[in-house]
Amino acid sequence: MSSAPSLVDAAQVDVWLARDPELRDPPLLAKFASVLSPDEAQRVERMQYPEGRHQMLVTRALVRNVLSHYVPAVPAADWRFDRGELGRPSVARAMPAAARALHFNVAHTRGLVVMAVGRMPEIGVDVERIDPGVRLAVARRYFSAPEVAALDALPPGEQPRRFQRLWTLKEAYLKALGTGISGGLGSMTFHFEKGVRFERQGDPEAGCWQFHEFEIGAEYLAAVAGRTAVDAPLTVSLRDYPAGAT
Repeated sequence: MSSAPSLVDAAQVDVWLARDPELRDPPLLAKFASVLSPDEAQRVERMQYPEGRHQMLVTRALVRNVLSHYVPAVPAADWRFDRGELGRPSVARAMPAAARALHFNVAHTRGLVVMAVGRMPEIGVDVERIDPGVRLAVARRYFSAPEVAALDALPPGEQPRRFQRLWTLKEAYLKALGTGISGGLGSMTFHFEKGVRFERQGDPEAGCWQFHEFEIGAEYLAAVAGRTAVDAPLTVSLRDYPAGAT
């Protein structure tokens, strides 16, 4: 893989992009399959549809190869993972300290898999295809009252983008906590008057969270959420997962 920083900055996050059209070569997919654990290989094979199998293969190989990029002493096939109560994977406690210092989160949508990696334990990422036809009724049912009011105040043509911004930010935050959307979409509020301001009911430490939004081409909208222990802005770098990765 191409060179990348060593993530020495506690507030730094690298987001790796695995673009589906670039990852279809059979020899490359065979290399991906060669680094999976037996359990991961079985999970791939159990996927009902070919596209699902392909996406899971790319996702698991992406995680392993990227982590080995930062800790070359650990081959991609040797990474081991623990799963939290809600199924979120993390580097296994039995791994070396250099490996355990890395934290990651993965998201995917049609045509793209993204992986956020950094040294902050609470890190989350979400990506969505930009869709002007999103169902705004979801926002009115599940988002906070201030968010719904701000959404309704926008011209109709701007509402779908605002909805998707809110959705990706909320997803990234809840994934950083390890809860997913079961953590409650309406329990938090994002304000956009000056950048992104975040608050959550009953959480006096909500201000410790930082967020970063970005677009990937003209097709995708993504967000990263991170809780840092340092008084420094969250910095996010986008990196392509190359078709020749091994």
